[in-house]
Amino acid sequence: MEWLAFSIACVATIYFAIHYRGFRRGLMFVAGGVIALAAAAAIYFWNDNRQTEARRQIASKLIRLDQIRVLDAKLALGSFAEMSGTIVNRSDFELSGLTIKVVVSDCPRYKANYFDRFDDAQAPEPHGDATAPAQSQDHKAAPNPEHGPWEEYQKEQDGAQCGIVGEGVAHLYSIDVPKGQKRAFETHVTLPKLPEMKKWSWRYSIEGPIAKY
Repeated sequence: MEWLAFSIACVATIYFAIHYRGFRRGLMFVAGGVIALAAAAAIYFWNDNRQTEARRQIASKLIRLDQIRVLDAKLALGSFAEMSGTIVNRSDFELSGLTIKVVVSDCPRYKANYFDRFDDAQAPEPHGDATAPAQSQDHKAAPNPEHGPWEEYQKEQDGAQCGIVGEGVAHLYSIDVPKGQKRAFETHVTLPKLPEMKKWSWRYSIEGPIAKY
C-alpha cells in the first residue's frame, strides 16, 4: 500500500512539473533549500568533529602513563576473557578512558630432578665460619645454600620455554575516575582463541590514558 501511494505521488509530481511552470519553479526552490540545509549540516558536523578531535588530542597528552595504576588485576579465561581490577588516578585531571594491552604466555617448566641431582653431586661445600656475623648491606649477599649453582640457568631455560600465545586489548570508555581517586572495573578483553596451555601466565600494560574533555 505504501509503495502504491509513493508511486502515485511520483507520477503526480512529474505530471505537474511538466504541465505547470509555477510548480516547476516551486519545486526548484524546494530542492535548492534542501541542498543548502544539507550543505550547512555537513559543514557543522565536519567542524564539530574537527574540534572534538582537537580536544581529544590535547586530552590524550594531559595524563602520563605513570600517573595511572591498576591494583588487584585479575584475568579470567574462558569463552570470553574478562579482566578486572581497580584503577587509581594519580593525575590532576579526571580520567575518561584508557586502553589496557594484555599478553598471555604459556610457560611449561622443565622437570627439576636432573638439576637437583646435579646440584647434590656437584655443589661445593660451604666455606667459612657458620657463626660469622652477617654481611653488611654494602657487600654482596652470599648465595643461598639451599639453592644449587645451576638454579639461575634452570630459570633461564624455563623462561626460554615461555611463548606468547595470545595478545589482546581492553578499551575502557567513560570510566570517569576523578583526580586522586580510584574505581573498580571489569571489562572484556579481545583475545584470540587460545591453545591448550600447561602453565599460563599473563601481563598487561596501560596505554593511551585520556583526560575528560
